[in-house]
Amino acid sequence: PVAEKKFDPESGQVYSEVEVRASGNKHLDWIREFNTPRAVIKPLPNAKGARSLAEVARAKVVTEFSNLTPEHFASIPWTMAEIIWDHVVATRAETFHAWRTLATVYPEAEEFGQRHYRYFIRLKQPSLPLTDYYRGITSPELKWLTCVRLCPQQLLTQDLVSVHTITNLAVLDVSNTGNEYSEVGSSFDERLLLSWTQLAASGQAFQHLRVLMFGWQANLDRWIFKYTHHFPSLCHIIVTDCPHMHQKNRAVWEKTSQTAGWEARHAKRSAKGLRPVIRSEDFHAGSISGCYYESQDLFNQLGHSRRPNLEQQLPILEVWLGTPRPWSHIVDDFPGTYT
Repeated sequence: PVAEKKFDPESGQVYSEVEVRASGNKHLDWIREFNTPRAVIKPLPNAKGARSLAEVARAKVVTEFSNLTPEHFASIPWTMAEIIWDHVVATRAETFHAWRTLATVYPEAEEFGQRHYRYFIRLKQPSLPLTDYYRGITSPELKWLTCVRLCPQQLLTQDLVSVHTITNLAVLDVSNTGNEYSEVGSSFDERLLLSWTQLAASGQAFQHLRVLMFGWQANLDRWIFKYTHHFPSLCHIIVTDCPHMHQKNRAVWEKTSQTAGWEARHAKRSAKGLRPVIRSEDFHAGSISGCYYESQDLFNQLGHSRRPNLEQQLPILEVWLGTPRPWSHIVDDFPGTYT
């Protein structure tokens, strides 16, 4: 910025005035940013003549969506809101704000809770404090559920602990950036899980967490099974390439997992059952939200005394924070067997 010298006749002082423009690349309003900003399609003239009032109204809603709130849709039936969202998708004008607004108003399984309405956000280089993102993806009223992928190597311990503030968390994937077993920079360990466990046991957090995923975690060991029963909705644990929880040392941890109520599937069986879920062709490659749908039967059979009575399928949001390595190969999983 260039400083411009000015004179104040009242005080007789000379001062410098500098104009600093805010950078447009900080993504401060990430909630209202277009998912694919360069692909947004501007409305074209109607080839068949003047547009109907309904078409004009829909186009207006789409262009003004950033200013709309759930209250604006309170008296609008789902059939009309569905057409509006289809228009948003057709013009590539999707924003998290638009999705979040409709998910809040139409959370039913036959409305925005349908599987093909799930939404994906990838924040490779978060520019805000992570707690700001956590607040944005949380639904305190449980209108939608959130699935999160994060990389401990790229997070501070306090940011990992703060994951508990996402009270609508359904699937949590803790995966490092690569396939190396490195403890340097990784802040996931037993102490962290213990802090999560205490919050879950008190009912303050993780009440709807159904699936826990761990990839390339050098510290993960059979101690995990000491804590799992404190998570009232947890019914599936999925692990890949963790040196202390590997098929090669299965004899060390298998009895511990079974005693705690977790069936230890063999690698080939895991791969056969989970590859279609993680390699979902109708969503983003490597997405984890399919594990939520896959866990429904296990959740229904869960015998935990504090299990929430949430059998309805809600809208699903999937968020990737940083650059955790995508799941793409054989995994080992532990379905819960306590019913």
